[in-house]
Amino acid sequence: MTASRTTVTDTNRDTIVDRLMDRREAILHSVEALRGEAADAMENRDLSDLYDPETVADADVGATLTLATRAEQYLAKVDAAIVRAADGTYGLCLDCGAQIGQERLRVLPATSRCIRCSRKAGSVGRS
Repeated sequence: MTASRTTVTDTNRDTIVDRLMDRREAILHSVEALRGEAADAMENRDLSDLYDPETVADADVGATLTLATRAEQYLAKVDAAIVRAADGTYGLCLDCGAQIGQERLRVLPATSRCIRCSRKAGSVGRS
């Protein structure tokens, strides 16, 4: 499917890229904090916990690492949105090529699908 160029102006594109870069920095900071928190928790474990496979500490570390992984996945979407902004295709649905609604982009600036295609994919709010 060939997407036409978006009508995002250079000024809007700069604003979009600035917002995405700010979001990117915040995500990177969160990932670093979460990974550090998990590492600290593992390092400071009570050795008696090693014999209990279902400790609260292990569950907390697992949850923290899951959050970090999800943040890294979202970071990849933000990076892809930055590339689309640079090449002039930001705001176009990757599936159908239609314009993504401005309100949707405002709420989900890294989205790559219009709401219709997101619903088809079963991922409204996650694309």
